[in-house]
Amino acid sequence: MPRDDQPRWHPLLAAVEPEPGVWVLIDTLQKPYGVVTIVRVDGHVRFRAEHVGNLLGYATTLRAAVERVHSAELRSLLPGGGPNEYVTRPSRAPWIEEITARYRTCP
Repeated sequence: MPRDDQPRWHPLLAAVEPEPGVWVLIDTLQKPYGVVTIVRVDGHVRFRAEHVGNLLGYATTLRAAVERVHSAELRSLLPGGGPNEYVTRPSRAPWIEEITARYRTCP
């Protein structure tokens, strides 16, 4: 078991920042699976969390937003799609193409 003071892998390490304020999370096959963007909500800075085109909500920190997107990705890998059955693998293709085209710096 890792000690609390030891460095750990974080989903933010799976992200690229194609432009300021936008983080695209990339899977092991170099395909995007989520986007986190900085936005203003009622005058407050928030981080918009999106998983394969589905809005997950807004977080007050980048860390929390990225963790939310990554958790949704892990749930989508469960047999039957897990609790997020709307995110099936075949339905990802149009979204992946859109994100890859929008952020040309994605791998």
